[in-house]
Amino acid sequence: MKNTSRRGPAAALMYRRWSSLARARSDHLADRWSDLDLVAFVDDPDVYTESGEWLGEFGPVILIVSEIHSNGNPEWIGVYAGGAKLDVLFAPAGDSREVAALIAGPMYREVYSRGVRVLLDRADPGMVGCTLAADPPLVSIPTQEELHHLLHELWINALRVAKFTRRGDVWRASQGIVPALRERLLTLAEWHARAIHGPEHDIWYEGRHLAEWADPRFLAALPDLFPSWDAASLDHCLTTILDCARWLGLEIAEAYGFVQPPDQPEIDRLLSGS
Repeated sequence: MKNTSRRGPAAALMYRRWSSLARARSDHLADRWSDLDLVAFVDDPDVYTESGEWLGEFGPVILIVSEIHSNGNPEWIGVYAGGAKLDVLFAPAGDSREVAALIAGPMYREVYSRGVRVLLDRADPGMVGCTLAADPPLVSIPTQEELHHLLHELWINALRVAKFTRRGDVWRASQGIVPALRERLLTLAEWHARAIHGPEHDIWYEGRHLAEWADPRFLAALPDLFPSWDAASLDHCLTTILDCARWLGLEIAEAYGFVQPPDQPEIDRLLSGS
């Protein structure tokens, strides 16, 4: 990497370490479509919200966006000529002087557990080039209450989608399926995989590599979870989601010894429009 100490926020020389994420994995190696994801452990992350000009030190930038991550830390995203995408998040280093201790913290632990490569370490230059991995995040088994709560949320949102579809409000019906229903269904698929195969079953985040960890029946249903722009397709998608939710919920409850989720004949009647 070029020396960025001459301009931009790095002029304050506040950063201590740069760690590369996706391209350090030992399994599912990065391909030519992969982003370059970096985490910079710094003394004061807010310094890096001022300007993104320093991104130009790595090559000609065609797009730059600054964001605040959900954890409150600043993040810069740059796209370079040729299509390479760089994502840099600035995290507080605190009092730690060892990169192994930094990646062992709770922030991004699920990502760190896949492996990180140290690109720059001002506290310990000997770490540059080393690949490290954090311990996998602790897996929490859902409680009976959490399972039933998620299913109730899913049913409520399914009724909302059905009403939009009957009204001809296809846009909002489609929007209801994407975040409200499919994301909850994915959570059920994750819980189910660990309920059946054990808590150490390797599940990737956000549905990545589904074919390696999800139930074959769920995989077979995937094409029907993406409706086209008409009421019949939306209805079919909704039926598929609810069918999957039923057997996933029942088998999760059975595996953990929970009270079985109750049948909802009134929900079925309302969804059918009768």
